[in-house]
Amino acid sequence: MNRRHRVVVSLTLGCALLALRPGGAVYGQAPGTTGAPPPVAPRPPGATAATPAPPVDPAIGTAGASLKSLKTLTPTKAQVEGPTKQLVGFLKDKGNPVNQSAARDQLMQAAQGIGPSGPSVPFLEAYTEVLSKELMPLADDANPRTQLLAGIVTAEVAQSAKNPKLMDVAARLMKDKDAAVALWGMKAAKSTIPAVLKNLLLNTTAKQMLDQVIQTVKTHKRGEIVDEAYDAITLEQGSPPLLNPVKAVNPKGIDLLIDATLSLVDYRTSLYVKDLPEGLAADGKAAGFLAVPAIWSALPEPRKQQAMQAISNLLAVTIQRAKVGAWKDTSGIFVTINTIGSFFEVTAGVPPGPLGLAGASLRRLHQGMGPKALDDAWAAALTELKRTWKVNDPPTVQNIAAPASAPVIGAPGNRSAPVSPTPNTPSGAPANRPGGTGSRGA
Repeated sequence: MNRRHRVVVSLTLGCALLALRPGGAVYGQAPGTTGAPPPVAPRPPGATAATPAPPVDPAIGTAGASLKSLKTLTPTKAQVEGPTKQLVGFLKDKGNPVNQSAARDQLMQAAQGIGPSGPSVPFLEAYTEVLSKELMPLADDANPRTQLLAGIVTAEVAQSAKNPKLMDVAARLMKDKDAAVALWGMKAAKSTIPAVLKNLLLNTTAKQMLDQVIQTVKTHKRGEIVDEAYDAITLEQGSPPLLNPVKAVNPKGIDLLIDATLSLVDYRTSLYVKDLPEGLAADGKAAGFLAVPAIWSALPEPRKQQAMQAISNLLAVTIQRAKVGAWKDTSGIFVTINTIGSFFEVTAGVPPGPLGLAGASLRRLHQGMGPKALDDAWAAALTELKRTWKVNDPPTVQNIAAPASAPVIGAPGNRSAPVSPTPNTPSGAPANRPGGTGSRGA
């Protein structure tokens, strides 16, 4: 199978991952429930009945039960190794998809749970160490389904374990040429990076991980991957309840996160200069991260100036691109513009001053406003950015004019809007983060 065929198969399988939830339940239905069976169409005369799926090998349930019996204890590595190896053996059996899916579920469930029934830290330490060794060959497997299953297990277990043991598998998955495989690697990296950054001795490893996150975005440019990448390099700082991880990061680790964030912003700005990229709403996460008090207050003045220049450039190109909204769907870009406005408000302090007031105007912009409102808000912000932060002139975007054949959203006779050039979810990429409500079945 050549690379092109692998990509098609991988993305098709990625879509299939959305069809079932672990445990066999239909999406939107609780695991373990079946609901009313759908009506069955009568079989045409002469047609043969479909071959039923083979039963799950009982050894899978036995191995899963063995792991679950250890999860609340302080097991040795040897105790965990046997059932883990057995389940990974079923996971890589591409000739039996039923057993593969069942093994995936058992491997994930071993790390899940909260409270007294949840996994102990010693169990997770031993389990992830063994699992990392066993999953690495699957991350390199030539079969895209096997790679995806390995990625799902890695991301799910990493999210529960919150330790750095699976970082090498995550890094390998992120390097894959298939977008769906790389996405699951990115999800796993998002859960391992905070743990890596807690240890000053792992800063070199942390830099390598963060560099790979940026490279994966450059390789695939998919909106969903961009969104996960920003979450990974900002420790998901877009939501106030998630501010605590920053407190555990060593000072040099904070510098690494800022370097990665500004590097990604600069790269994304270069894409906006050339055209409208995917993932329009994701770029605001950079500004949200820099606005975190523990981040911004710790920056020396030269770093603050560097950050303001990067955010100013991003704002300039997003404002320019937002003005083509008459023929392209740019609704997501206003999320980024509004977040940058909030960043200016927060960093301006109290009372806000001219830049804070300009930020408030940016925060209130939306797609229904005309080009003049965008220009006025940007002009006010740029004036203050030049006065206060001495920013350079911003970049100018290319290819801004609408092609003659471009449909106009809402124009008479055009009952449907054109297809958005910035889909939120790439083909084959699951729409929800691991541990959320999205499906992960295969």
